[in-house]
Amino acid sequence: MRLDEPVDSTGEFWLPGSAADKVPGTLRIAQNGEVTLELSGALSGPAAAFRQRRSGRYQLGGRTEEHPTRLLGVIRDGGAVTLDRCHRPSWSLRPASGLATSVIHADVAYIGDWYDENEEIVFDEIDCLFEGLEIWLSINSIEREYDNHNRIGSIRYHIPDDIPVTIRNGVEARLVLGLASPSAPLQIPEASIKQTAHLSLKLATAQPLDGFASLAFKFCNFLAFALDQDLEIRGITGHVDMPVSEDQVRRSRVMIFCRLGPEIAREAPIRRHDAMFLYPQVADRIDTITSGWFDIYETCAPAINLYFASRNQTAAFLDTHVLWLAQALETLHRRTSDETDMAEKEFQKRYESIMKNCPPNERPWLCGKLRYANSLPFRKRM
Repeated sequence: MRLDEPVDSTGEFWLPGSAADKVPGTLRIAQNGEVTLELSGALSGPAAAFRQRRSGRYQLGGRTEEHPTRLLGVIRDGGAVTLDRCHRPSWSLRPASGLATSVIHADVAYIGDWYDENEEIVFDEIDCLFEGLEIWLSINSIEREYDNHNRIGSIRYHIPDDIPVTIRNGVEARLVLGLASPSAPLQIPEASIKQTAHLSLKLATAQPLDGFASLAFKFCNFLAFALDQDLEIRGITGHVDMPVSEDQVRRSRVMIFCRLGPEIAREAPIRRHDAMFLYPQVADRIDTITSGWFDIYETCAPAINLYFASRNQTAAFLDTHVLWLAQALETLHRRTSDETDMAEKEFQKRYESIMKNCPPNERPWLCGKLRYANSLPFRKRM
């Protein structure tokens, strides 16, 4: 995930069930989505102890064998905050003031609502922002007119219809174009508008973020392939109906921050003329293309992931990129072809002859060695 701007906001934080024991602190979210909370003191309350930090990447919204600790809070710039999967805090003492501070890392930050310790965090719709999506769509809906004679000018914006795309059964997906304009007082010396676009994913029943994040990551790779650029997700917003009373619900809107996918070291801006294809060129068959991409992902995910790993410029050596590309080609062929080194009948005949002349006590070992003997070698697959 790559944010447009990092988040740095002060507020108060507490453990679930201990709203009376609030501690001031500062929530910081880096541009790569890493969530850090610095507290001026210690939290107290009847919540479970913090879990030890472990290496590896966590499933978003998932559960471990032990319930992970959550923190609740309210920040100046965003309101309600829930920090999920918090790690054991690290402590430091400032000698000048004598104040103790604690730094807590969390896997995910939800800004916009509170969730209790054992409450499942689910959504029925998410909006995903991607780098380069507006460039790939190449839909210009801003019109500018200027009358020199009457000295009158105007800028008009017509919001296009949503673009439905097919991802998989049970998921309603569409590309949504909109308008972004910074807030300003009534009397302004200048104004600006910007066309925006995002992918909306909607399910019939609310689910954890894991499945949504997987679909978003695959669509991000689709855009990266189409634009021939390394891309990242810029933001995720979740929506779900929350009960207020027996006959009333409110639509909850939650901004989600986390580390999602590899970090991209981009050295050049995203350019339209570098793209392999743009949306206007495939608009009449976009459903076939997107559905085919997600279908092939089910079979060829290792090959696709190796391909994008080879494109990431953060790898140290060129031979690493070459190795990943070679492995991607081999994996792609292995998963899409049933070609063998020799005819199946000929191989079976040779296999039976070898096994017949092998001592009985050595046959289990030899059987394991010959199990994939008829597979194509790397040279032939290339």
